[in-house]
Amino acid sequence: MNDISEFRLLPESPRWLLVKGRAKEAEEILQKTAKYNKTSLPHNLFEKHYLESNQTVHIWTICRYPKLVLECLVIIYDWMMTSMVFYGLGMNAGNLAGSIYLNFFMQSFAEVIGFAGCIAFLHKFGRKPVFIVSIEISGIACLATFIPVVYLGPDYQWLTLVFATIGKIGASCAFAVLFLYSGEIFPTVIRNSALGIGTFFARAGGMAAPYIVNMVMHVEGDLGKTLPMVIFGVSSVIAGLLSFYLPETRHKDLPESIEDWLSYTKNTDISRNKQIETESLQKIQELRAETSERDPFI
Repeated sequence: MNDISEFRLLPESPRWLLVKGRAKEAEEILQKTAKYNKTSLPHNLFEKHYLESNQTVHIWTICRYPKLVLECLVIIYDWMMTSMVFYGLGMNAGNLAGSIYLNFFMQSFAEVIGFAGCIAFLHKFGRKPVFIVSIEISGIACLATFIPVVYLGPDYQWLTLVFATIGKIGASCAFAVLFLYSGEIFPTVIRNSALGIGTFFARAGGMAAPYIVNMVMHVEGDLGKTLPMVIFGVSSVIAGLLSFYLPETRHKDLPESIEDWLSYTKNTDISRNKQIETESLQKIQELRAETSERDPFI
């Protein structure tokens, strides 16, 4: 029912419709939005040359650009490892010392903190720093569970729950940021396909999580107790280090074309979108001025 209501209530993205050459539908949505906001827009908002310059691009087009291929591989790895750690830590609650009910409650509570906490940092610090810091914190916390199990006595086993909870907070924050971050990196022409590939590998990482957790049953000793957490920790740390290669997207226009995406990799501003917005605003102002001259009561 939720999907049906969203299909009926949420309009399609005008930006995506323009990329697909469906300017009339995009203008209808913008006109409805303007009417809802008690304002008006002139007709024929979009120039023909702008529509002709935005043609459908296939996902494999990025294979021509090695830098873009490498960025895609990094994002895919981030999706896979973040999902694996996020779900794996929840499944591993039964392997931690103490009550399984308390462990599971703390893991669930950590998700709330991670999802809510990332909102406060995204706008101030950006997507890239928040993702890297959160996934690195998750990895280091998972690796730290090795210390109380191997080097400390039974009286300090509660530290494993503390480290696992910190790791789940970091993984939850990274998972939430990744949805926004990867969507802003990919250009409009391939965004749906690219995000689909990313989430596909995220599901693959989630499928691998229970097998890693069950290693406790096949590896004896302290190594077996800590092996899942060590794997989660190493995977998270590597994901954070690889993400240094990705560009920052805060305060930048969403890329619409492959050329816009390339400008991200070169750490330059995207001027094309700003130019289009400026030309559109100028056209709207000119049309309003002409309308006012014909009818001064408007």
